[in-house]
Amino acid sequence: MKKCYLMFAALVMLVSCWTGNLPNLADELVVIEETPLGSDALTNSEMSANNEALTNGETPTYGEAPTNGEMPTNSETLTNDEAPTNGEMPINGEAPTSNTAPEDSAIYADITPVVFLGIRTDGEGVIEFDFSKPVTVKELNFEPAFSIAALKNGTTVKVTLNESIPLGIQIKAVLIAEDENKNLVNISETLFIENNKAPELTLNELCNISLIDGGAAIAEFIELKIKSRGNLGAVRVFITENSSATKQTVYQFPSVEVQKDDYVVLHLRTTHPDSVNECGNNLAESGGHNSSPAARDFWVPGDEKLLDKNSIVYVLDQDDKILSAVMISENPGSPYPNSFLNKAAAFLLEQGAWTGNPVDSKASTNTRTICRDENLTVSSKSSADWYITAIKCKTPGTVNNPTR
Repeated sequence: MKKCYLMFAALVMLVSCWTGNLPNLADELVVIEETPLGSDALTNSEMSANNEALTNGETPTYGEAPTNGEMPTNSETLTNDEAPTNGEMPINGEAPTSNTAPEDSAIYADITPVVFLGIRTDGEGVIEFDFSKPVTVKELNFEPAFSIAALKNGTTVKVTLNESIPLGIQIKAVLIAEDENKNLVNISETLFIENNKAPELTLNELCNISLIDGGAAIAEFIELKIKSRGNLGAVRVFITENSSATKQTVYQFPSVEVQKDDYVVLHLRTTHPDSVNECGNNLAESGGHNSSPAARDFWVPGDEKLLDKNSIVYVLDQDDKILSAVMISENPGSPYPNSFLNKAAAFLLEQGAWTGNPVDSKASTNTRTICRDENLTVSSKSSADWYITAIKCKTPGTVNNPTR
């Protein structure tokens, strides 16, 4: 407003100078008071009243901002257009009543990953998978393959198979599942099926020399005699001998039920096309040299020598418990000719699986086998329990020939 007045005054003076008639500005000027926009001019008394109100913490009239920088007191009520005291942003002009986001808002969906916690089985056809929250299975496969009878989803996924799980085997499970918010979990786990039914057994006969017959080797073998009913799943045969320190785990049996007084023959080479592992009821299923229609025959793959006259043989269950052991040597009164044989001997002695010197194996041949005396009712776990049969008296899969 003042700018307009000054411009007007300058224009009057310019015109007056042009016409030669200069007015007395002091007489012409009119004082124009600038008033607040959107309000009437305040009188001096009103302004004084407002200033007094501000000093007392009162709200100024006419909606004017305080001139002394003071803020309204806490007793004043905020309107809906003012910021809420808890720092929340208004929703549609209204103050929010809670900090909880709308449940149906996509940006607040649960994206916490599903955590796989473990796998277990009862060994009787039920496998369970544990997760951190409920899931629904989208895909499930086992190796070896099993048919599924029932599947229950949830925090624990329970799978019931159509068959019992063989004892002592390994199962690979591949599973894809998702939770209610479509968060996926993909697992691949190997499950070892515990065999808690390993039978009592004893090493019973050793043939440590192979023989060539018609161009094919008549393989060495190890015979076991079963002392109690059970399952051979995961039972392992170890041989330590001269040729290599690494050739120790020779064979792990598949899951197969056995009965007291059964004979099991482990042939240490596979040299005949008819050689078959007998896991079913037909004990005459396998052909090959030294196979027996009265015993279960199993065959180590390959054609490599694994047993000789200086060897240590022992059988372990899945928990590394020694079920039976025997030590043989050409020089039983002397240490073994290498360190790993002596180390294995020390292991058996420390475990109480063998006592004293090894069995003398000098006279053993392919037909003269090293046999345990089956007439003994108690094992001494020593060479006193063993003998070498007479020529052509080996008996794989049947009672040992007592002829010496």
